[in-house]
Amino acid sequence: MPAPFLESASQFFGRPPEFISSSPGRADLLNTHQDYKQLPVVPLAVNRRLYAFAVPAEGSKIHIRSEELARSAGREDIEVDTSNLPSVHEGPSGYFSSIIGTLRKFVKSESGSGLNVYLRSEIPMGSGMGSSGALEVAFLALLNGAFSLGLNTRDIAEYAYFSENTIMGIPCGRLDQYSSAYGRVIVLRQRPTVNVDYLDLPDLDFVIIDSGERHKTESIHTARQSEINEGLEILSDSSAVPKGLRSRLGRSCQETDWESVKWEEVSRYLFLLPKKSADRILFTFQMNSSTSLALSAIRGQKVDLATASNILGRDRASALSNDRWPVKETLGEIMNVQHELLRDLYAVSTPLLETIRDSVLYLGGAIGVKISGAGMGGSLVALANDREAGERVIREAKDAGAADAWLVKQDIGCWFKGAQ
Repeated sequence: MPAPFLESASQFFGRPPEFISSSPGRADLLNTHQDYKQLPVVPLAVNRRLYAFAVPAEGSKIHIRSEELARSAGREDIEVDTSNLPSVHEGPSGYFSSIIGTLRKFVKSESGSGLNVYLRSEIPMGSGMGSSGALEVAFLALLNGAFSLGLNTRDIAEYAYFSENTIMGIPCGRLDQYSSAYGRVIVLRQRPTVNVDYLDLPDLDFVIIDSGERHKTESIHTARQSEINEGLEILSDSSAVPKGLRSRLGRSCQETDWESVKWEEVSRYLFLLPKKSADRILFTFQMNSSTSLALSAIRGQKVDLATASNILGRDRASALSNDRWPVKETLGEIMNVQHELLRDLYAVSTPLLETIRDSVLYLGGAIGVKISGAGMGGSLVALANDREAGERVIREAKDAGAADAWLVKQDIGCWFKGAQ
């Protein structure tokens, strides 16, 4: 825990905090833009964290001070009255009031006692590092510990997701909240039920690059889902498409069981669709196939060379196969492929992101670089050969126009500490 954060909290309260929680930010490592389609995703929790400090307060109000919110949103203090929650949860205060509302819905023992809360974060807001998910998870972990609610890690992750997706109405998937709650590297599956497996990834050196371009995640997700849904509706209504395939495709990206449908079944009908819809559906299949390849290689499972050649190209696949699919190099190549899919088929890159990426790949020597998060700005995640190479990536990224960049390692999930 950064000592200056603890000192600032103690100064704010006039005494040491009684409760502390923390949650990590994340890099969107593999299968970006797939969680809201119920497809497996692979986030990496990183050692840039958000910290929540608190002391008990009289009454039913939770008073929150955040230096980061003050800088980014111009709003330093937030107050949530747990006995009189708003009917609409929006803006910065909505993240807190929606969590209280979720606890009221699912946890009957939620006490409604007051707290004074002080937040500090190492995660830049709006940069594509899961800042809102980390905020939700840390706040839930704080309430869980301070009020002895008895929530486990799965509860914290799912309630954080429910708060943002259902109560606030933001069309997010579960990636951010589950990564921040569980930590390390996980494979998050959502069909047939939500399931989390830790992925045994070596202690690699990553760089998170903040482009400085800000975006609204919900607007990007909404647009891409709408484009996919338009295509699925056309396929579902077309008599040219076999009835059995239509029933498995469904009429929306959430309804479709993508893993039960083979790409070869769908590809012959894409001519029926507008180009954007066809590209977004092609992206969904190719992104998922490349993720499956990466997971097989990382787990030391047999990799089919013909399948790998279709994903990576014959030369790259043959070279990796000859070296017996080394984890670092395979992961780097698949990160590069996934960035190209995000750029070419999902249209979520920008000229600045491409300039930065070219610089860190060709001048900085990164092994792989891809968009992390929704895109249209935000962050890139780069895989470096070692720490020294990571420092070179940082220099090249900043020279190319990045706002900032950090060497990161995988980190643990959320935690809570009570008064000693």
